[in-house]
Amino acid sequence: MTPEELLEKEAERFQRLSLTRQTNLLQQGQIAAGLYLIESGIVRLCHYREDGKEITLQFFQAGQLVSSLESLRLGVDSLYSIETVTDCQLHFLPKSDFEELLTLYLDL
Repeated sequence: MTPEELLEKEAERFQRLSLTRQTNLLQQGQIAAGLYLIESGIVRLCHYREDGKEITLQFFQAGQLVSSLESLRLGVDSLYSIETVTDCQLHFLPKSDFEELLTLYLDL
């Protein structure tokens, strides 16, 4: 099932967000509260080194899911920050719903 098909089937679980560029979705050191499905725009995953240097690791675009999955699944501090690069339309799935969908669709 694609992310778009999941959104269509489970729409009531997702919250639609309209965000401006440079909005922090998750800061390094925080625990992820859920995951995002990108409808439009660009989101980046980055890491801040101890010396303050910022390293971009990956970009995400429409149709992709983004989160710090280790943080989301295990409840540990995220090693990464996630922020919007452009104005974005996103769909947010809270952790509790994410866990339910994993059980429902992946039999975990």
